[in-house]
Amino acid sequence: LKNNGWNAVLASSLRIKGARVNRTEFLRQVFEQLPAGRTWMSAETVQELAAKRIRRHTIETSAASAAAGLPGGFALLATVPADVMQYLWHTVVLAQELCYLYGTADLFSEDGRLSDQGNGILTLAVCLMLGSRDTETENAFTALYRVMREKALKNPSFLAVTARIWYPAAEKAAEWLGARLAGNAAKGGLSKFLPLIGAAVNGIASYATFSSAAAYFEGRLLKDAKSLPGV
Repeated sequence: LKNNGWNAVLASSLRIKGARVNRTEFLRQVFEQLPAGRTWMSAETVQELAAKRIRRHTIETSAASAAAGLPGGFALLATVPADVMQYLWHTVVLAQELCYLYGTADLFSEDGRLSDQGNGILTLAVCLMLGSRDTETENAFTALYRVMREKALKNPSFLAVTARIWYPAAEKAAEWLGARLAGNAAKGGLSKFLPLIGAAVNGIASYATFSSAAAYFEGRLLKDAKSLPGV
């Protein structure tokens, strides 16, 4: 995707400690925490695990002050308010965790770089979690999610789907996010940044807003997963 304002923010946020989710380690960790007798990757189990991740990030985002909540890295983005950066950090991390729980391939290439498809799916995911309900964005996310899931299952026939399906929508989503960051977010902090929030306490993300946005995104993943053959 073009190196616009959003992609610069995304790249910088991924350099903050803990922002990159190691797919193998994350899935191994949640697998080891399952109670004895639970079936791994059943729909019920995945939904329960997703709900736990959403609750964790919602509580951390809502309870911690922006200055204390992130493990360093604010200097990377001097133009982005600290409360907005914290909200974005949790959004990006949760998006990765939910995608992996719902079966996508690794969003990063073997050399550790965010892949083109990984960039696209994170951009579209964050756009959806920050309030965009554009049909093109939702359809593009569904198409790219299916590609990334089939990639994890090593299904070469489905990987013939090209970037033409999702790339234009991801470009528009990146522009939408970049414009929001460059405009209201840079001037007014979190209360101006979130499209779904009326009045925010400075430095603290709204519990209800984050929880609702995350649940909406998880619901889309669940719907898309159920639409796939054999799921």
